[in-house]
Amino acid sequence: MQFSRDAIIDHIRHVHAGGLVEEAVFSGRFDVQALTLPGTVLVLAGALSGAEPLPHPIGLGDLGRFLRALEKMTSDESDVTLSLDVDAGRIALGTSYGGALSFRTLLPETVGTQILPETVAAIWSGVAGAASIPLTQTLAQGILRSIPVVDASVVTICARPSRSWIVVGSESRSFHRFPFPFHQLPVVEPFDVTLEARQFATLLQQIRDFGQSELLVSGPDGCLALREGSYRYVVSPVEIDRPAIVWPIRSGPSAGSTRESSDGDASQAPDEEERDDE
Repeated sequence: MQFSRDAIIDHIRHVHAGGLVEEAVFSGRFDVQALTLPGTVLVLAGALSGAEPLPHPIGLGDLGRFLRALEKMTSDESDVTLSLDVDAGRIALGTSYGGALSFRTLLPETVGTQILPETVAAIWSGVAGAASIPLTQTLAQGILRSIPVVDASVVTICARPSRSWIVVGSESRSFHRFPFPFHQLPVVEPFDVTLEARQFATLLQQIRDFGQSELLVSGPDGCLALREGSYRYVVSPVEIDRPAIVWPIRSGPSAGSTRESSDGDASQAPDEEERDDE
């Protein structure tokens, strides 16, 4: 089987998801449906462009090593050749240095990230009906740069009917708050979606083509998904025991009317609002 080198490297990189998925079952034209352990991220990868159909599903382990082999042992100017030996249970990678690297394949039933189609459908239903927000490079870089600066453990998307934010970090410690373009969508009831910061950052780093990338944000009982073309990551929110984040709004003559009274105490004193915004 021959593949475009860039295409297969990009495919394995998306499936590997920065190390969140170290083993996966490949089927069809290298399609993947993998649930990370302990089941917090669903990784969905469509068919690899130009791939021949596999004779049957195969498992591959140590995807990080396989990805490094593709990057370091093949030439930028050539296609990649893979040979699947079904009887021996191996897949061989032809290298630009001569010979071939051999990797053992796994029985699909032994792969820990394997997931039933009905479970995939159940997880995807949590975001399938959610409206989308374009995932811009500016937004992604803002989150990625803020996480180490404030040593954030969580990232919270706060969706409100009037305006919305992303909060990187905790309101009880250091945090970075900046606008989230949720005004493009109808938000009837306020809700927060809180994600594990390092995991979310790892997934954001997989996105390269922002021209076809988006965020799907459902309500508080759903999930968040990142999509780049045929690659999708569905992220389960973090369960934390705290009330919804409330941010006072002071700007403009209608400042008092834009704050959702159901989210906090409408009688908060002006000087308290000043301290919160500092």
